[in-house]
Amino acid sequence: MQHPLVVAMGMLQFALAGGCITMWLLLWRERRIGTLVPYERRLQVPWWGADVIVLVAAVLFIETAAQLVVAPRSTDAPRALSASSLIMHAVGRLAWLAFALTYLVRKTGAYADDLGFDARKLGYDIRLGAGAFLAAIVPVYGIQLVLTQVAKFKSEHPLVKVTADHGSLGMLVLVTVLAAVIAPLVEEFMFRVVLQGWLEKKQVERRERLGLPGQPAGWMPIAMASAVFALLHVANGPDWVALFVLSMFMGYVYQRTHRIFPSLVMHALVNSLAMLELWVRYFANSK
Repeated sequence: MQHPLVVAMGMLQFALAGGCITMWLLLWRERRIGTLVPYERRLQVPWWGADVIVLVAAVLFIETAAQLVVAPRSTDAPRALSASSLIMHAVGRLAWLAFALTYLVRKTGAYADDLGFDARKLGYDIRLGAGAFLAAIVPVYGIQLVLTQVAKFKSEHPLVKVTADHGSLGMLVLVTVLAAVIAPLVEEFMFRVVLQGWLEKKQVERRERLGLPGQPAGWMPIAMASAVFALLHVANGPDWVALFVLSMFMGYVYQRTHRIFPSLVMHALVNSLAMLELWVRYFANSK
């Protein structure tokens, strides 16, 4: 059996090769039909800036409350505290998602397609998300490699640090679920559906007031939502630079489809690829 590190490197090389091929195919497609991803028109989201503020305040309150639940356990062993903190972090994020969906449906009258959960083209969305992931992997990982290997900036993601400190299989499984499932779902809904959806609405309304074509919205909503997404990761070292580029890719596929599934698949694949290194380390150290 091959060493896990060899397997991981082979998978990464395969992904990079796939990314190069995908970039070439996308450029060929753009030259042939004039667009990378066909734009699908839709009604603008029914929520406003005040609703976005309510949801931002809710996520801050819920996640703070979730962490306060485990704060009295500060005398526990570090491993127990870390696991409890991660579990409550996941619970807090899912609680916010449930609140946000309920709020937007009851307060603004949003339907499933407003919220990005239109599954009528699920197969197409999965393929689009996987293709966008392959297209983004070359520039995103190229930037990250330059910053960490050439410029020697130190990347310190808290989930990676927690897993490295504890090294248990249970912690690794917990971190993988949080990073590859819960985080993509909550963050794509927050940044793409809620924030970018509202920013697109504002830009389309402004264009229409000026007598300009309203749809599709331009790059500004994508860039603004991506900037917020990236700035929330500044504490992780240079990661925010690559994450801004990644978010631009995810914002683009959301803008073209206004469904959460393409960017969700893309986000989940990126995080899963990052988790691969942790799993490789675990099996390599367990021998």
